[in-house]
Amino acid sequence: MVIAGSVSFESLSNILNARNTWVSGDVAQVKQMPATALLFKYNSSLFMEGTSFVNAHASAGAGIVFDSYDVPSSNTISIANGDLHINASTGDAPQTNTTAVGAVTINNTYTSIPVYIVLDNANVTIEADASGATNNRVYGFAASSWGATSTRHSNGFVFKGSGNVIVKGKAAKGDGVNARLLNNTGLSGSFSVQGESDSGNGVSFDGGVNAALVGAEIIGESKSGAGIAISAWHQAAKGADLRGSILNGISETGAGIQLTGNNITLTSGTLNGTATSGNGAGVVLTGGSN
Repeated sequence: MVIAGSVSFESLSNILNARNTWVSGDVAQVKQMPATALLFKYNSSLFMEGTSFVNAHASAGAGIVFDSYDVPSSNTISIANGDLHINASTGDAPQTNTTAVGAVTINNTYTSIPVYIVLDNANVTIEADASGATNNRVYGFAASSWGATSTRHSNGFVFKGSGNVIVKGKAAKGDGVNARLLNNTGLSGSFSVQGESDSGNGVSFDGGVNAALVGAEIIGESKSGAGIAISAWHQAAKGADLRGSILNGISETGAGIQLTGNNITLTSGTLNGTATSGNGAGVVLTGGSN
């Protein structure tokens, strides 16, 4: 399924106003390049009203991809007067170096791209599941794919309007939630990020991180990776503003919470890092040069 322009299929001018509607896509595994169940083309938007569902499931490749087409662009999903449930999943990527791989991900190379989630008296729950990808490093809810050239870009998601948001990501080898740009400063309502992984990080902010989560709840859990990892050392990083947020990170053998770099703000916030074995660490703080 392709959403283009103001929401249509292979069009740049059509609008879809969906009420109590399921939007679904399913694809089969391909050998050379990953398939996408639901593709948002550059500068596209989707508006839904009432109780709505977006389901995108791929046996390999990506469940949902926001595509910038390597030009400055943005995508928008709007929900009014109801609850929006976004459920996306994927299995293993056919190739380890393929871009646009993940349950929910952004595909770009040369420019940063924001995805706007706009709520109007609504609630949004996003569940991105890549736990079935056990051979390659595939993320659940991600700013880009592992190995993509967009590491330096501040890709990600901006939430605004009125309502409550829950973002959940699961992975096996990749990060459960991997985001650079995650912003809720324009949102009036609660905001929760929940990520879990076997060997990746539960929740990770890396690369050109430009995060602003105010009064949010961030929960990350991993077996051997970090529960929550925030890296603001990259030369493109603008920092992570987590004022008033509560961070709960749990890892069996890694760090419960790992913060790297100088541009991380946690005024009036709380860090709860737990290592459940003797080999891990609760909270690890590492300074940087930026």
